[in-house]
Amino acid sequence: MKGNIIFVMAVCIFLLISIQPCNASDQTAPKELTSLLNAGEMLYDYKIADLNGDGRTDYVFIVCRQKANDDNDCIDDENPVLRIAIRMLNQKLKGK
Repeated sequence: MKGNIIFVMAVCIFLLISIQPCNASDQTAPKELTSLLNAGEMLYDYKIADLNGDGRTDYVFIVCRQKANDDNDCIDDENPVLRIAIRMLNQKLKGK
């Protein structure tokens, strides 16, 4: 368990350091991932990984608040939020 936590933290730190600002709408984001977004949020970027070593696809993703004019741009590029989504035994994603 401790090893998994350290691994997840290392992945998160790596992603925060290495991700260059880009618009995830240029990519084809999985619908199951975009369904985890709250109203007014947009997917900034995401990476696919097996975060807990169970062999199932998980996600690390960054969200930001979307501008009201719906031009697929973030209001606050300086303060994006890092989230993870873990695939459960029933194959559904659980966002954190």
